[in-house]
Amino acid sequence: MFKMNYSYWQYGVLLLFLLSFHSSAFSKQADSINYYFRKLDKELLNKKEFENRKQQNIQKLNGELAKTKSVEKQYDIYGLLLNEYLAYNYDSAFVCGSNMIRIAEELRDPVKLADSRLVVAYSCTSAGLFLEAKDLLQSIDSASLDAERKVALYSTYSKLYLDMALAIQHNPYKSFYLKKSIYYSNLIINMKGAEHSLSKLQQINIFRCQENYGKAIESTKHFLETVNVDDRSRTLCIGGIGTFYLLSGDTLKATYYLTEAAIGDIRNVTKESSALSDLATIAFRHGDIDHAYMYIKQGMNDAYFFNARHRKVEASDILPIIEASRFEIMQKQQSKLFIALAFVTFLFLCFLGAMAFILKQMRLLKRARKLIQQQNVDLKEVNKRLKDGSKVKDEYIGYFFSLNSAFMDEFDNFRKLVIRKLAGKQYNELLQIVKQDDSFRNRENKFTSFDGIFLKLFPDFVDHFNALFPEKDKIVPPSPTVLNTELRIFALIRLGVTDSDHIAKFLNYSVNTINTYKSKIKNRSMIPNNLFEQKIMEIESVRSDIE
Repeated sequence: MFKMNYSYWQYGVLLLFLLSFHSSAFSKQADSINYYFRKLDKELLNKKEFENRKQQNIQKLNGELAKTKSVEKQYDIYGLLLNEYLAYNYDSAFVCGSNMIRIAEELRDPVKLADSRLVVAYSCTSAGLFLEAKDLLQSIDSASLDAERKVALYSTYSKLYLDMALAIQHNPYKSFYLKKSIYYSNLIINMKGAEHSLSKLQQINIFRCQENYGKAIESTKHFLETVNVDDRSRTLCIGGIGTFYLLSGDTLKATYYLTEAAIGDIRNVTKESSALSDLATIAFRHGDIDHAYMYIKQGMNDAYFFNARHRKVEASDILPIIEASRFEIMQKQQSKLFIALAFVTFLFLCFLGAMAFILKQMRLLKRARKLIQQQNVDLKEVNKRLKDGSKVKDEYIGYFFSLNSAFMDEFDNFRKLVIRKLAGKQYNELLQIVKQDDSFRNRENKFTSFDGIFLKLFPDFVDHFNALFPEKDKIVPPSPTVLNTELRIFALIRLGVTDSDHIAKFLNYSVNTINTYKSKIKNRSMIPNNLFEQKIMEIESVRSDIE
């Protein structure tokens, strides 16, 4: 069976000004109004996400309602839906409450009828329909109510008269309604006792009606320190601190609490709230017209969505003032922009004249610079080739001197051996020495020496050479310090030995064999045959220190 959620009446008496959660100390970092505005701006970006969750809850309950045949179960679901709509949308809340009244009348259940009228009256009060709310409350037979429902009735009356006083703001009516609100708060205190949590809330309401804001702030903070309430009720109750500080003239603390109130409203998807309107007023007083406009527009959108008539009036009072200031600022900015634009235009014309002269000179300089750059490039290329050739030449001169010296030493040793053999008349042994053929070993030693010298000059030759071939046709040398025949042919070409006859003599092959090797290698490469040897010549030796 549906159980009425009395927290809406228990804490509703403070609805206009209890909007945020409590903090006993301010963050040292939070020392400016702009800081709080930036914090709220970030939370506003997530507003749609919280509203989607609210809609999902409502859709789920509507789905359950459509499936339910039991009238009593329908009454309970309408009550749950009304709780979802109570601070979200008055029209939908009123429809749910009206259906609850209809079902209660059909069931002839006086308890359900009283509960449903109470909650519809509360909803009407939140929407600014004060006379309608009063009629509903007067239709309830207070004598037949139990103690808990009497507290709810008195709490709703207290809220009604407080809202009427704040909405009318003219004496003697304002004073009359405030006294009526205090009267009903005292009834609750007398019923529950001064130490009861509900009595403490009513005492806060009395301080508020008496404009004793210091006591109201102190009592509200003490209430939250001693009473455990749900998040929505906490948001409603503690937000009053922001209003109390605002009415006391402490704008910075008011901004802090009202910002937290607005954040709580966003997370709880509360549309019936004055926090954003109050923040818009604070922003306007401090010259932050952009935030003032954004917050008052958001507050007005919420008021129209909820259909709260008194909230629409509150927002409508300040919106034209903010828009007028915003328009005035925009006009001043446009005037400044026009002056700045005229000045910039003048400077631009002067700049064009100067640029025309400078460009003419720049074209002449550019031509000269291009010529110098091209000459520098040509000189660097020539210098590079000269240094490369000089390095290769120096290495190979040293190589051939070393080879010649080794050959002379070998020849001298052979001559001495011949002389000794002839002097000893060892003709047969001398004949055997002459017949021994070490030409193959000597040739391999020569190739090994050549490979070592070449790879010293061109350490990346094999890698660059293989880069000209697909993966399957890459050549793997016998070892990192030895080349095979194909590599030696193109190593000689890189050294400038391009004649096939010279290459054939050096490698001890026929000219046809050398040409066959060259053709096979070129055909396997990814480079056109006519460009292959050019690519080989582009392989650089060890880079010199001088560019």
